[in-house]
Amino acid sequence: MKLVIHEYGLKSNPAVVFLHGLGVSSWMWQEQIEALKDEYNCLAIDLPGNGESYQAEWVSFNNSAQQVAEIIRDKTKTGMAHVVGLSLGGYTAVTLLANYPDTVHSMIVSGITTGNIVHSWLVRPLTMITPLLIKFPPMVRLSARMMQFPEEVVPLYVQDASRLSSQTIRRIYKEVLTLKLPKLPQSKLKDLLISAGDKEAKAVLNTLTYISETFRETAVVQAPNAHHGWNGEHPDLFSNMIRTWIPNEPLPEALKIISLSNRKALVPSEQVG
Repeated sequence: MKLVIHEYGLKSNPAVVFLHGLGVSSWMWQEQIEALKDEYNCLAIDLPGNGESYQAEWVSFNNSAQQVAEIIRDKTKTGMAHVVGLSLGGYTAVTLLANYPDTVHSMIVSGITTGNIVHSWLVRPLTMITPLLIKFPPMVRLSARMMQFPEEVVPLYVQDASRLSSQTIRRIYKEVLTLKLPKLPQSKLKDLLISAGDKEAKAVLNTLTYISETFRETAVVQAPNAHHGWNGEHPDLFSNMIRTWIPNEPLPEALKIISLSNRKALVPSEQVG
């Protein structure tokens, strides 16, 4: 089964590909698409096993990245895109960058961890418990509140969670919790922006530090008063981050800069810290 793609804007414009998190689908990018569709050709992809692509088998991040690369080559004017991914979509995005760098102009990733940071003893309990919890409607609604989802999208979240198979959840969690960041092409590191909300889980925040120390050419930022799904919590800030990162303009002042890309112009040097 081919992945479902939601496309907005003119195909003649530069392409931005949006990759969603686990348990949600392309609707999570609605605010960003509305903000950017007049300037960009926005493609929101429902990843394997998720959303309207729930009947497509989720195999691995390598497999998902391959399918995203094929979509970019087939659906965009230049065979390249600016890529934005959060959580599950973030892991897929960095795998895409590692395996298919020729399809990526620039990239923004939010809310990821790395196996260098996460303790392996967490893997087995989480892969067993999560498939049960995500099928329990009260837990899904609690999760929606924790993710700061607006009330009007909670039914979409409940629907997406109900369509996730236990096999898909187990496979994704097992790979996420043991995943080490792949070897990223040196030439692309300056075009990669890693972000997270400052209210994120400790493993995510530790990953920001790890990435800032390991990939010094890459920009790393925190969003203030923000949780995991902060693109919905602070949609204007997230949209402005995309809008400034793509053309290499100064990033929004509200973002806390942890490390700075070696791109030419991003933010005043006094904001780095």
